[in-house]
Amino acid sequence: MPAAWTKSAGSEVRRRNFSRKNWKRLPDMDAAGWQDLTSRFRDHLVAERGLAPLTVRNYLSDIAPLGDFMSQRDIESFSDLDRRGVRAYLAWLQEIGYVRSSVSRKLSALRTLFKWLKRMGIVDHDPLPARGAFKLDSRLPRFLSQDEAEKLVTSPDPSSNKRIRDRALLELVYAAGLRVSEVGGLNLDSVNLDTRELRVTGKGSKDRVVLIGQSARDSIKVYLSEVRLAIGSAGPEDALFVNRYGNRLSERSIQKIVREYATRAGLGSQV
Repeated sequence: MPAAWTKSAGSEVRRRNFSRKNWKRLPDMDAAGWQDLTSRFRDHLVAERGLAPLTVRNYLSDIAPLGDFMSQRDIESFSDLDRRGVRAYLAWLQEIGYVRSSVSRKLSALRTLFKWLKRMGIVDHDPLPARGAFKLDSRLPRFLSQDEAEKLVTSPDPSSNKRIRDRALLELVYAAGLRVSEVGGLNLDSVNLDTRELRVTGKGSKDRVVLIGQSARDSIKVYLSEVRLAIGSAGPEDALFVNRYGNRLSERSIQKIVREYATRAGLGSQV
């Protein structure tokens, strides 16, 4: 814990709030309980690990689907989420449209969450073994490593309007971890380049705000300023990503784009 925290009464309160005694019991995992959990986890990431705001937001975004999964499966406690449950969760993520690299990121965030839950005594057992030892179901193909994801995202060269569009699209699918359906559903007014925020409509028509990195911001800025109107001028759509006729890209079209560049990058088409 940073030394500066020992110099005020407020910091003393913060230290007490991080004690195992205060963190031992979590509320029932309803909507309010999940909100309380994420608030506590956020405090841990900020205060104990000293992570940057963008990193913290990404962690919280990556664990958010777990709350939906537990609610749908009537899983009331983290103690009830065993290794089989984790495998089911990963399969469910792909079933609802997350690409494999996004699932990989969420698995990494899940490891961090369970380490924290176990350290605080909230769960007795971590269902995730040491990194690299967790065998995924055969229906879950291999995940892209960080280097492979970077190779895929940078594979479209800026030699045409289409490839500039595709680079921006891949940034959001892989770097921002959006579902294919979420990328396809983005509109022009979903993007705030000044704050590097996207307003995303997810499963169940629930909106959330996603922060994007500098590289994704730059790619979208180039696409919007140099390409979007040129590509979409023939149609009335306010969609962020459109085809040459000005119509919104379908999920199938986005999946085809991903497979195309995965093949070009030497990663195979099943990513």
